[in-house]
Amino acid sequence: MPWSETLRKKITDENDLADELTHLYTSHTGISRDAKFCKYYIGGLGQRYIDSNFKNGNPRRIEIWNIVSEAVYNIIKTDFPKFIDEDKKLVIGNMKKDRPLLKQLRYEHIIPTGLIHNRCLELAKEGKMNRENALKIMECINIALVTVEEDEALTKAGLRDKLPEGYDPTFSDLGLCRYEKAGIILHKW
Repeated sequence: MPWSETLRKKITDENDLADELTHLYTSHTGISRDAKFCKYYIGGLGQRYIDSNFKNGNPRRIEIWNIVSEAVYNIIKTDFPKFIDEDKKLVIGNMKKDRPLLKQLRYEHIIPTGLIHNRCLELAKEGKMNRENALKIMECINIALVTVEEDEALTKAGLRDKLPEGYDPTFSDLGLCRYEKAGIILHKW
């Protein structure tokens, strides 16, 4: 499938996304080896992955949008209570429309996209970049909601685009260690 068609094709489920990711890292075109493009693409892939699951009503993936910091929860509870449902969980799907709230918050990749990109390249070099492994990689594309200040704290801690020493490079857990190291308390609401 030509690259331009892959970029434009309609996403219907996680297998389509896995196929796109596999194509990106196994294609012979030069663009698929461009690190800056790939990192940007993986970020967009995560967004589409979560959006497609919102559309399909998959609660397991929707829950990922409910990983928020304590500071974010307090801001929303105090100033924007309409985004909290009766079970005291955040209803983040409609938040995109509320600009005053989003100016105070940041969506942050729990495992930095550059590290996910590097893992994809490793798999491609080993000849192991296929749909099965792409689906495992996609499980690592998780989002946290933090305040602007907390986002800056990650940078000050030297964890903007890396994980603390000793972290499993195959991403076998969620990777909340970056936030712990920066003093950010995250919750699944």
